[in-house]
Amino acid sequence: MVDGLTVKDLEMEGCKKYICPNLNLIDLKGRELKISDKAIKRARDLADQYVKKTYQRPHYPSIKRVIPAFIYVASILEDDWKDRKTQLEVSEAFETTEGTVRKWYRDIIETLNIRKDIIDKIGYDPTNK
Repeated sequence: MVDGLTVKDLEMEGCKKYICPNLNLIDLKGRELKISDKAIKRARDLADQYVKKTYQRPHYPSIKRVIPAFIYVASILEDDWKDRKTQLEVSEAFETTEGTVRKWYRDIIETLNIRKDIIDKIGYDPTNK
């Protein structure tokens, strides 16, 4: 339960109303970074799935810190290699660090079990440290 809400309440609302008021940043920054509409939609979908799986974690992250990584992952999955955004480009748009983007990027692909999709797109396992 989050702030008196049940899991069912969160699922009915798609997490947007109660937990993800900052999701409009995906649209705003996605357009600023000139990623495709398809990638913006994918980033929103990834955010929705991620929040549903993680909001019960003891140390639930501020969604604002994770949003740059949603855009980065979606750019990899949906955009052609020439249109993909780098961690640096995304981090600069959000005034954060590449390390923050990288940390949440790894968490997202592990949590959503999309590592294979990423490997298929970029040709290597980005979570190998």
